[in-house]
Amino acid sequence: MIQVYSCIRDNLKRQPEHVARIISGHACEAWFSSEAFAALNWPMYHLLPQDHCASTEFKKRDLTIFNEKTRRAIATVESKVISNDKNFPKRLDELKEQVDRPDIEDERPYCQRCGIVYVIWADYWLERASPPRSSNIARTRQR
Repeated sequence: MIQVYSCIRDNLKRQPEHVARIISGHACEAWFSSEAFAALNWPMYHLLPQDHCASTEFKKRDLTIFNEKTRRAIATVESKVISNDKNFPKRLDELKEQVDRPDIEDERPYCQRCGIVYVIWADYWLERASPPRSSNIARTRQR
C-alpha cells in the first residue's frame, strides 16, 4: 500500500498550484479521493497492473482497487482530511472504524485496507476569529 500513497503524493507534488487553490478553501475527503482516483488510473508511471483500476465512493469506501477480470476488490483506502481546527482524535477514530470493518461481499480474501491522513495546517481562521489589535485601529483612524 505504500506504493499507492507514493503515487498519490507524487501526483499532488507535481501540481502545487492546483493543490494550493483547493486547500486554501475547505478540502475534504471527496476532493482527496478524486485526486487519488486520477493518480492511480492515469499516473505518470503505471502502478496498478494492466487489468486493475481504482474506483471512488463504491459501497461507501473512499477508494477501491479492483481486479477488472475477477471484479473483486483487492484493496481499499479510506482517507481523512484533517485541519488544525478539527477534532483530530475523533477523526482518527472514525478512520480506524472505516479500516477495521467487516468484509464486503466483493472483496477478495485478505483484501488489503489502509487509511491515509492528509493534514492541512492553516491559521486564517484564527486571524478572522480574533479582534483587530487596538494599536492598528488607532493608527488607521489618525490618518
